[in-house]
Amino acid sequence: IASHDGAGARTAMRAHLDRVTRTFSRG
Repeated sequence: IASHDGAGARTAMRAHLDRVTRTFSRG
């Protein structure tokens, strides 16, 4: 994440959380 834009950071964080949650749910 190069820029610290509110929308960009939120989108990136959301995508990251989604990825982590998916990996976690996988077990």
